[in-house]
Amino acid sequence: MAGASDGGLSEWNFANKENNTMGSMKRVAVICGLSAMFMSVAQAEDWKVAKQADGIKVSLSEVSGSNYKAYQGVTTIAAPLAKVRALQEDVGRACA
Repeated sequence: MAGASDGGLSEWNFANKENNTMGSMKRVAVICGLSAMFMSVAQAEDWKVAKQADGIKVSLSEVSGSNYKAYQGVTTIAAPLAKVRALQEDVGRACA
């Protein structure tokens, strides 16, 4: 009977610990990713609209300890995501 002997229990405990380790690693990865995302937001919280024209809104925010301001641009693009992504990745033509 599996698990009835010490060997079976050890195997089950090892497998159980392995699953817990993988779950823990996934949790740590998610926490690190979320922390990185929130750190960038925390550095620039007080956004002020600097310019709004032609459907584009540009906002600026002070970043403590830096001579530079953070900026963000917001707009709506009426195109399929695949086309927008292709244009972003075509650096040679976009910067010409």
